[in-house]
Amino acid sequence: MIDINLPILIAQILTFLVALYIVWKIAWGPLVSMMRRREDIVRENIEKSKEERQQAEVLKKDYEIQLGAIREESQSIFSQAVKDAQKERDEIIRTAKEEAGKIASGARKELVIEKERLVKELRGEVAGLAVEISKKLIEKTIDKGVQEKVLKDVLDNIDKHPVN
Repeated sequence: MIDINLPILIAQILTFLVALYIVWKIAWGPLVSMMRRREDIVRENIEKSKEERQQAEVLKKDYEIQLGAIREESQSIFSQAVKDAQKERDEIIRTAKEEAGKIASGARKELVIEKERLVKELRGEVAGLAVEISKKLIEKTIDKGVQEKVLKDVLDNIDKHPVN
């Protein structure tokens, strides 16, 4: 059986209490103080982390809004560029059609002028031939006064009937 020696038990209890008191006075205060500081640091870090997370959320929302605005602006710029290109294309086509019309109109005018020149030249040739033919025929049959009258009638008749 176990024998309990009371004076040794009391001495051990007193030694334990004295050691506990010494540890309490020397180590417990700084240990508790250190634990409280560590707890405060952890609490501050958690609060700081929450604040930074909230700031990050706000920044994320701001960036998403800015990104949306940039996308809208780029879409608007692209749409405007397409419209401008369409206008430019239409303007080029319109200008080309005008130029083609001017060229065709100029060619028509040149053709009309050339036609008139050729008609005049042809009339002159026809008149010259008519004069020669008439001259030869008339020399044989009619006197000079009648020849001039017939020639004038032929020339007037040619001028009245334009060539188309």
